[in-house]
Amino acid sequence: MSVAFIAGCDEVALKLDNPGKGEFKGYPLTLSVPFPKGKLKDASTLKLKDSSGNEIPYQMQELCTWPQDKSIQWLMFDFLCDLKGKKAEELKLELADGSPEEVKDGIIVKESPKGFEINTGAAVFTVSKEKFNLFDTVSVNNKNVLSADDKNHSLYLKDKDGKLFASSLGAPDEVKLELKGPVRSVIKADGWFYSGTGEKMCRYTVRLNFFKGKPFVKMLYTFLITENTEKAKFSDIGISLPLKTENVLFGGTDKRIALKDGSSEYLLQYDNDKLLLSDAKNPGKWKAEGDGKRSPGWAWTGGKDFSAMMYVSDFWQTFPNELEAQGGKSLTYHFWPAHGVSMPDRKIVDANRQYLWYCHEGKILDFKVPEVYYTSPAKDKKEEYKLRYVRNGRYENCMGVAKSAEIFIDFNIPEKDCGKMAALWQNSPLVMATPEWMCASGVFGRILAASPEKFPEEEKALSKLFDCERRLQDHTKDYGKFNYGDSHTGWNYSTRRWDDAYRCWRGYHHCSGTVPWILYIRSGDPKYLRWGVVSARHLMDIDMCNWTTPEYEKLEYPHGKIKGGLCDYKGLSHWHSGNRLMDYNSMTNFMIYYYYLTGDRKGLDTAEMWGRSVKEKFRKPSDGRSAAGTSSALMDLYMATGDKEYFDIAEKYVRNTLENQNINNDKTFCHHTLAYFNAKGKIIPKGAFSGGGGWENYAPWLEKYYDITGDKEIAERIVLWANAYIDGYGDTSSIWRVMGDNINIMGYAYFITKDPKYLEYGMFFLTYYLNGIVDKPGDLFDGFGTIGAVSLGFDYMSLRIPVFLAALNDYGKPVKIRFIEKGLSAVLSRPTEIFVQNNDGKSFTVQGGLCNEKGMPPAHLKISGPSGETIMEKEIKGEGYIPFRITLSDGNTGVYKFVFNDVKIQLLDFSVSHGLRWVQLWNNNPGQRAGGRRLFFRLPEKIAELTITREPTFMNTSSTLAELVGPDGSSKGIISKGILKVKVSPEDAGKEWSIRGTFGKKNEFSIMVDGKKIASYLATGPGLYFNPDEFPKAASNGKGVKKAELVEALFGDPAKEKNGK
Repeated sequence: MSVAFIAGCDEVALKLDNPGKGEFKGYPLTLSVPFPKGKLKDASTLKLKDSSGNEIPYQMQELCTWPQDKSIQWLMFDFLCDLKGKKAEELKLELADGSPEEVKDGIIVKESPKGFEINTGAAVFTVSKEKFNLFDTVSVNNKNVLSADDKNHSLYLKDKDGKLFASSLGAPDEVKLELKGPVRSVIKADGWFYSGTGEKMCRYTVRLNFFKGKPFVKMLYTFLITENTEKAKFSDIGISLPLKTENVLFGGTDKRIALKDGSSEYLLQYDNDKLLLSDAKNPGKWKAEGDGKRSPGWAWTGGKDFSAMMYVSDFWQTFPNELEAQGGKSLTYHFWPAHGVSMPDRKIVDANRQYLWYCHEGKILDFKVPEVYYTSPAKDKKEEYKLRYVRNGRYENCMGVAKSAEIFIDFNIPEKDCGKMAALWQNSPLVMATPEWMCASGVFGRILAASPEKFPEEEKALSKLFDCERRLQDHTKDYGKFNYGDSHTGWNYSTRRWDDAYRCWRGYHHCSGTVPWILYIRSGDPKYLRWGVVSARHLMDIDMCNWTTPEYEKLEYPHGKIKGGLCDYKGLSHWHSGNRLMDYNSMTNFMIYYYYLTGDRKGLDTAEMWGRSVKEKFRKPSDGRSAAGTSSALMDLYMATGDKEYFDIAEKYVRNTLENQNINNDKTFCHHTLAYFNAKGKIIPKGAFSGGGGWENYAPWLEKYYDITGDKEIAERIVLWANAYIDGYGDTSSIWRVMGDNINIMGYAYFITKDPKYLEYGMFFLTYYLNGIVDKPGDLFDGFGTIGAVSLGFDYMSLRIPVFLAALNDYGKPVKIRFIEKGLSAVLSRPTEIFVQNNDGKSFTVQGGLCNEKGMPPAHLKISGPSGETIMEKEIKGEGYIPFRITLSDGNTGVYKFVFNDVKIQLLDFSVSHGLRWVQLWNNNPGQRAGGRRLFFRLPEKIAELTITREPTFMNTSSTLAELVGPDGSSKGIISKGILKVKVSPEDAGKEWSIRGTFGKKNEFSIMVDGKKIASYLATGPGLYFNPDEFPKAASNGKGVKKAELVEALFGDPAKEKNGK
């Protein structure tokens, strides 16, 4: 491929994907191409050519320029292309002499005070500005195919009592020509639904896309709820075409049905895999099997002098949906069915709670949550804690929820061509500049185009991660009008489904909206774009608040509503809240990509709706992850619009957050860490962040700011941040030990310094994550990412691996792994067994801290003396971080044993006075909370071979990545999953060895000496190791034996227990 303008060439290679191998003469396509900063000032001589070199006429619009120098950043092209049945074709965009060929016989739009006339050459459409009713007339071959029926209302709703509201019963707010061009023109209409008495209820936005030489229209329809849950109840929401129908054929059936005047036939998709066919006089009922499974979503109808078709995208995925033909009257798509059914006695338990059946079946669309959804009893305290968000279901308010549909209407199509045309729309052809061009343009930051030949394991992992989540969504039936397009936070391994109590839906969490777009841009694979479109529409419509009133705007979270406010990710429904405006999950880039790559301006409109609200309500910047998300989203808007106010607000967030970076070694751990560590007052590593908001690497704010400004101080700050991650703690994300999600910072540190050490440490984090991905082709879980499952790992790593790969590609040489051995450690084996060696029998003190999750049972501690006697048994109550100090009196010499016996307790700190040696039995997990750690052990004097086994976890994955280090500091091999065998030389026997890296959960670990398994005792520092098995128990009685007693036991608060009382 020729990388034009970037490499000084004169063309951009384009790829046309035709997934369904459809054939069509002059199919309309929209193409947007980015250009590097400073490379294109004048687009007037660009020419578009097909694979044979023939010029293709086009219409072009400049979408935006680079704010820094006003050179062209994005251009959008609309053109017609002959589809020849090939899966892929090559096109090119040339910078040549002379003007491009003009479009001949293009669309003619005439505007008058009353409305518009749009002549595509194949049909003439009239659209009213006075009373918007979709089309007033549609003329094909000089004949109007629409019937003159004053009672037909093309856009309408009926409330729960059947009261009619329609767009044509009142004046629209606006009907305008949004895009004028010879190949594609767009009419946009906005307004209220009115009753016959002038009442208003809910709103509509319609974009009608007209194409040169085509009798079909692509309609993008958004229905917006402006009422609260008590009022927003609907018995029918429809889009109706007044056609004198005589016959109907529903897609997926093979029987044309004759219609009499007044008769009605309909197809109802009432579940993702169930449909019924019936007539209005004898309405169908819910059936376990249905009359079919998944309708392709189209209906053809014919009559005297016309043959028309309506196709609805994602028809079965967004059930319930209905298509109805009324004899002599109309063809209607019921956005909410007029003949809905529901499953009798549906049990609302487990996943059925999550799938919101109360607004996905039945006669009435009612968003009020039935009590059974939020009052179901919890099994235990842990489940009750998880259900805390679901309990708020009683307060959830649907105001501001929107829902969009993509509908194609063809007013002149033979019955025999309907299936072929529907398949073409379903598998819509796509055209994009090659991934190499897209990524090299710089508009997406520093990412590498998919390079399976250079990075086979990484590229396979990214593809499999995506495929696995889609597979699991189909497995659990993640469908429904208000569900499809969303995804989930976590997977429940025991129930084999998504977690249905804690954070039921993902929404905008963890940059989810951006993921499919970046994966598509860097690969060109249509599977990513398809999900990107579905996901973007859901996020813009349902997971963002699109309407409010002064009353609701004033309310606090979660009851408030702000236009552009996020609806959160924590509640039972997707519209759990609606006023999280300047938020860590704020993002606009995917909305902008949606506009650029589909041509639907709704994306930019939605992003700017959020931006306007931010401008209006911004007072002072926050820090931490909220600053990261907000500033990142603002900078994306700035780059798309050139509006400097967005950048100025973003810069305030950036500068405020940088105040919390530890530059002068005077910043301490923030309050978020105190629930996990005894970290109060401790200095964080230089370059780390201490902000109260925490998790500064939540969104790409600092990298984005650096790319825009080139600020050298920011470059230094990024490098310091990378150094802090190497030192074990960069920000509070380090606490949760989601290893790998900082490789974006490692990549940028390399770009700035060209120092390969950042790549070496980055490889440690990247390899750790890749080891946790299931590789079992054909299995349901093939590609499942066990680390940070699901959204935390998949979303972040899908966005950050391409950044790191770009750095590796720039370096161009093999990179070894450099293992992290610094971090915030936790003694995490469960149960935790610690052994203290007391050589002189004198009194000693142990100190530490443990963490108990909220709602969990108390921990249990048992201390045993050298003779096996019990010195103390204690139930440790409390939540969060619980410090302790325990002092034992003079007693026997020998080994004292401390057992923390609870599966959920995390022992975070442990130290012993007087320099006494202590070790931990690694019977499960020596783990750490952040960074890495180093653990020590000593080999016997006589040994020929050392074997270390780290058994894999879920489906042969591993959350361990460590290096075995010999006494001289040299590497002896890598421990991850499986077996590591090492020959031991006589000079290395009897000496202290170590392992360093990161150690995950629930992996069985064992050490074998010459084939014989030994107890896996490990020390946290050099010189602390001893083998408890080499110390026999002290005599339980007899002369000179003195048992130690408990002197003091202090847990969390000042209350003390002495002598075990």
